[in-house]
Amino acid sequence: MGHPVLAIGLDAAPLHLIEGWIAQGHLPVLARLFSQGGRAPLALLETHAVELPWTTFLTGLAPERTGYWSPIAFDPASYGVREAGAYDFREHPPFYARCEGLRAAVFDVPQSPLVAGLPGVQIRGWGAHSPTAPGGSEPGALLEDLSRRHGEHPMLRRDHAEPWDVAKICWLRSALLEGVRRRTAITCELLRRERFDLVLTVFSEMHVAGHSFWHLSQPDHPLWRTSAGPDPLLEVFAAIDGALGELCAAAPPDARIAIFSLNGMQANGHDLPSMVFLPELLYRLSAPGRHGLAKGSASTLLSASSPAQTLPFMDEVWSRKHDWNPLRRRARRRGVRASRRVERRLGSGAGPAHPESFPNLRFLPATWYGNLWPSMPAFALPSYGHGHVRVNLRGRERDGVVEPADFDAVLERVSEQVTRMQNPRTGKPLARRIWRSRRSALERDPKLPDADLVVVWESEPADSADCGELGRIGPLPFHRSGGHTPDGFVVVAGSGIPPRLHPTHDVIDLGPTLLRLAGAPLPVGLDGAPIPFEA
Repeated sequence: MGHPVLAIGLDAAPLHLIEGWIAQGHLPVLARLFSQGGRAPLALLETHAVELPWTTFLTGLAPERTGYWSPIAFDPASYGVREAGAYDFREHPPFYARCEGLRAAVFDVPQSPLVAGLPGVQIRGWGAHSPTAPGGSEPGALLEDLSRRHGEHPMLRRDHAEPWDVAKICWLRSALLEGVRRRTAITCELLRRERFDLVLTVFSEMHVAGHSFWHLSQPDHPLWRTSAGPDPLLEVFAAIDGALGELCAAAPPDARIAIFSLNGMQANGHDLPSMVFLPELLYRLSAPGRHGLAKGSASTLLSASSPAQTLPFMDEVWSRKHDWNPLRRRARRRGVRASRRVERRLGSGAGPAHPESFPNLRFLPATWYGNLWPSMPAFALPSYGHGHVRVNLRGRERDGVVEPADFDAVLERVSEQVTRMQNPRTGKPLARRIWRSRRSALERDPKLPDADLVVVWESEPADSADCGELGRIGPLPFHRSGGHTPDGFVVVAGSGIPPRLHPTHDVIDLGPTLLRLAGAPLPVGLDGAPIPFEA
């Protein structure tokens, strides 16, 4: 092998914020690496910018080859949805496990597997955002040993704070800063343990801070208010910048440093459209004259600010279920659990079913329409990113109501209605692009996504939607103030790397690039190719 490579992921780091803060003098280590190294933008499939980054990077393959499109799986035989977790990597192992002779240390990379027999060390599930797998390590006792000596990550599996919850936001800020400190200490220990060909780790704290603190940092979110206090998002970025300095100092003198992000962050424009607006639109389209959640009136003037929130997001949305029964309405205003006791006696009424009647993914409002899916021509699958639409197709779904000959017509009708959705505060469309995953109803390749259509939403946050003759949905409180973009980057500094801006490359090129930087042979069968940083 040649130069050792220290590859550090800045999970969901927004490049435009980093560049702005560098210009203001806030991030000196990143400023030095950006000025001394080669840099390339990274692009990810826009329709699945939330679901695909880590699988695409780790396998070096396009999703058409892995068949992995989402951590949420739909069963057409039962109409059930479940959390499927990360890609299993059995057919396609990670790029570093396919390179003979490579000795690697892989620490806390989101959704990464433990590969039997891999030379080096592997640690997963110490503090990653969305680890989607139990914690573990190779050697087996390593994770327990590191956690005992350095501490567990304070935010693991409780890394979400809603905008209204000031106490949780304050706690999360402290947890993230402490997590950066502990993560840095563990990574430094691994770097000093031996000379690895590749050390790969990721700061998930940046991802979590972007979701939860965006409205406290950036004026492009409706909830932003001028504050004399410190910017918590900048605080986390500055802590990570300092950590990068420590890691670079602990790396071998001849190491090449690669800093990367697979996707970005901006004001969240897809949570409410995917979680509530799209499923409600399709329900109203299937049942003219009926309303499920958040019935609004297009003739009513919206207040200057978004709705006040005193309950968790799930409770707030459920409290807005349309219902003629005053007892059920009153119970829902007390929260999901309180309303469940009343609805056991009175029934749930028409429309979406009570969240606690679903065994999986009950925290996503799109799931609540699951009781209605067997009778609907098309419905919205739960999603963490952009909107996912599934046609209830005869011969594919258990109770399919759409004939294969009508597949195209249903998709065109849905697309037309989605295209007409507007943000009533601005009059602008909510949808920017609609992507179709199948050319016809006859395509049944198991590696195709569950969604027949994916709706890419505009970046502008919207708390309500005007849907023409189907009426207004909302307003509703926001869930997470930061949301993802498909824009990433990689910066490489070190011996033999001239400072240069390279053209945009795909995320699948990053794995082969790290191997080439380490002087390792490239495995056969990867879709990506190395970015020529040494040229």
